[in-house]
Amino acid sequence: MSHLTLRDVEVNGEPEVDVRVENGTVVRIGPRLAGDDPDAVDGRGGALLPGLHDNHIHLMALAAALDSVDCRATTDADTFARLLRTAPRGGTLRVVGYDDSIAGPLDAAALDRMLPDRPVRVQYRTGGVWVLNSAALRRHPEVPRDGILVRGDALLRDGSAGFPDLARVARLLAAHGVTGVTDATPDLDGAAARHLAESHANGTLPQRLLLLGAGDADCPADLLGPRKMVIDEWNPPDLDAMAARIGQCHARGRNVAIHCTTRTETVLAVAALDRAGARAGDRLEHGGVIPREYDAWLRAHEVAVVTQPNFVAERGEEYVHRVDRDDLAVLYRARSLDTAGITVAGGTDAPFGGVDPWAAMAAAQHRSTSHGRCLGASERLTGARALALFTVDPLRLGRGRTVEPGAPADLCLLDRPLADALRQPGEVRVRATFVAGNRIPAQRLGGSRGPLPDRRAGR
Repeated sequence: MSHLTLRDVEVNGEPEVDVRVENGTVVRIGPRLAGDDPDAVDGRGGALLPGLHDNHIHLMALAAALDSVDCRATTDADTFARLLRTAPRGGTLRVVGYDDSIAGPLDAAALDRMLPDRPVRVQYRTGGVWVLNSAALRRHPEVPRDGILVRGDALLRDGSAGFPDLARVARLLAAHGVTGVTDATPDLDGAAARHLAESHANGTLPQRLLLLGAGDADCPADLLGPRKMVIDEWNPPDLDAMAARIGQCHARGRNVAIHCTTRTETVLAVAALDRAGARAGDRLEHGGVIPREYDAWLRAHEVAVVTQPNFVAERGEEYVHRVDRDDLAVLYRARSLDTAGITVAGGTDAPFGGVDPWAAMAAAQHRSTSHGRCLGASERLTGARALALFTVDPLRLGRGRTVEPGAPADLCLLDRPLADALRQPGEVRVRATFVAGNRIPAQRLGGSRGPLPDRRAGR
């Protein structure tokens, strides 16, 4: 029988208690359970919470981003070009986090002027667009000759290189108290789905795992979440065809999770769901702009919204200048959806958003941009409600998880009591993370709690 004891922790607001875990399940909570157990984990008064679940993340993209050049700190074309030229030498240079505000719109010719002699591909920070220079295009002749590839990640996969190792991702997530993830990568092919499933099964990725983009036959059934579908405003779907696809998923017993970030995409998603017959547990991913007139429909059909409050902090200044004024008023809604009785859960969208859910909680509370401007003060959540975005049951987003006897021992031990953590979630440090009572090794975090560690390719 495996067991774990945590000494001097705060559970559900009660300080100075011990927690006993046996065979992956919490069995007892009370004072002085640890006795003289030399292996007891000393919580030093920190809050013991249900482990966090990131309800929208992209695991393999995050793994690849950790070995890429991050260009988000660059502010002009000269700095960006210098970043490309001074990157450590090697194979194809992979750059992430680009935005047109850095050096204007990119294509192959623009990249050739900056770096003509080395294959380079640059990913926009939204994740949906890659740009390749001519040297990279010679390795990928199927990519359009202007070098601009939209939602075509599969075309860039180097089969000989295999899939990325997820061990570092697991350690990074553990450092933030994350014990479960819902991978939202769309249209995973069988090999990619099996790699994720195998990484989970062999312990490389010990966090609980759900896959939105996997086909029904590509991984064990217990790893399948709602089926991911993508709506792009620039290439709208045929509504009848999309409704038929939704209906087919429902007939097989799977809900759907529809990507929609803009007002138009949300309108199309709701129209397709309504035509197909929405089912309780269907989801809108992102919900960047959800018109208030849809609230009653979403509530009545029990359609959930999985949002990213961190985007207000990370991209708020861009939104101020690029988003229509009417849409700014309903941008990444949270409190008003909650008040309307709509189920809301949180994800980070890492690596396209920050990987730290505590920073996302802080953003949900403050709604402040990087320049201190408030976007949607009426959408601010309390600290407790912001935390609840990440402690829901991933398959029943309206149901919270708690630390209590009989609950799985997926646990997150903080460095401070809960009240202090909720006041300043951005300052929280996680002391230990456990899945089924087993401690997950965690990557040490530096002073920065930004979207990715400050890395350069090859280091």
